[in-house]
Amino acid sequence: MNEGLDLFDSHTEQPDILRDVTEGYSDILENSERDSAEVCKEFLLAVEKLGYTFEYGLDFSPYNLRPIVRNKFERGSSFEP
Repeated sequence: MNEGLDLFDSHTEQPDILRDVTEGYSDILENSERDSAEVCKEFLLAVEKLGYTFEYGLDFSPYNLRPIVRNKFERGSSFEP
């Protein structure tokens, strides 16, 4: 996968299960009367469970879908000097 690539812009780079989630929530955001803020929060939780994350602005348009990268200093990781 190309580092720095927004996976929202490249559906072919998304694993099938992630693509299913993003297509489903994109449809909800575009065609539903549901509160966009709540949908974005729910959408973010769904992709985080798959190891991905994204950002969204005040317009509740998701962008910058990418894998979650953990650094070696986060809790639960072992430090090796």
